[in-house]
Amino acid sequence: MEEKILAVFVWLLVRLEHHSNLPFVMEEYRMELFTDDELLTDFTKEYNFKEDYILEGEYFANNFQGQKSTFLVERSMGSTCYLRCYMINRLTVQDGYDTIGVQSSFLDDIFRYKYNYIDMVREGINLAVEPKDIYKIPFSMDNSQYELSYRIGNDNRLGLLEDFDKKGELLIPLYTNQIQECYNMSIILYRFSMFMTSEAEAPFKQITLYTNRRKVYH
Repeated sequence: MEEKILAVFVWLLVRLEHHSNLPFVMEEYRMELFTDDELLTDFTKEYNFKEDYILEGEYFANNFQGQKSTFLVERSMGSTCYLRCYMINRLTVQDGYDTIGVQSSFLDDIFRYKYNYIDMVREGINLAVEPKDIYKIPFSMDNSQYELSYRIGNDNRLGLLEDFDKKGELLIPLYTNQIQECYNMSIILYRFSMFMTSEAEAPFKQITLYTNRRKVYH
């Protein structure tokens, strides 16, 4: 789930009867579709002024192989789609995810990253070898029970796939492979961060989706 993409050329597989492709460019969270084909006319007829629906497609950058992508559309007006959020698959063959991870300097402050890190180093714990869960907090959302974990350290088994720039990371196992659940969870954590820090804005550094502790979407 990216914070920002500027003028990226991709192909979108829209859910039309023809199951064909539509190109578009995206700036921030606004998607502009363009083509001289009648498919765009068919798309606007079906999706004009439609709200809260999902589109699936492929993301291409620097001529690399296409990456499966999912877009949660807030509303459409003509050939313009305004997005709530979107996900880009990091892997070409892996589907599904089981955990959402959030990195944020605001969450690090809330969960006292610096103090916990210093205490663990003083105890002789090597956080470059294996991450440690500092807190585990249960909570409920949408009539479901979740458990939040705040983790410090890096997983050396991931090698170059690990994010060595991160500090702490908040992890929550998910129930579904639905982008809506990810969006709802992100909104809850965002509001929680603003409430706990008394800030008007508390943006996330990165949101990542995992399966079996491997990064799948970002």
